[in-house]
Amino acid sequence: MGAGKFEEALELFQKSRRLGIHFKTLELIGECFMRLGRWDEAVVPLAAASTLNKGARAPSLLAETCLKTGRLHEAVDAADLAFARQPHNRRLLALKEEADRALRADVGE
Repeated sequence: MGAGKFEEALELFQKSRRLGIHFKTLELIGECFMRLGRWDEAVVPLAAASTLNKGARAPSLLAETCLKTGRLHEAVDAADLAFARQPHNRRLLALKEEADRALRADVGE
């Protein structure tokens, strides 16, 4: 991934996933899909990673993905979860506020 070879990295992470489920593998699969612009495909592995681990990174990436794909309620939920896990993280606060604004704009508030 560090070399920008996201297709190759994705293949390796998917092989790893077939050998066993680990939150980091799922998180990295989701991130590869994001970097490749395959936003819809990123949702499931990021949601699974968010469930399997109590860190804030996976739900943060999930919130970004959901914003990109118009899943605004899910974006708010994921951003809330990420922020709850790291409440002093300014980046997560900004993401939460962005998701809330997008949802309000979508419902016409």
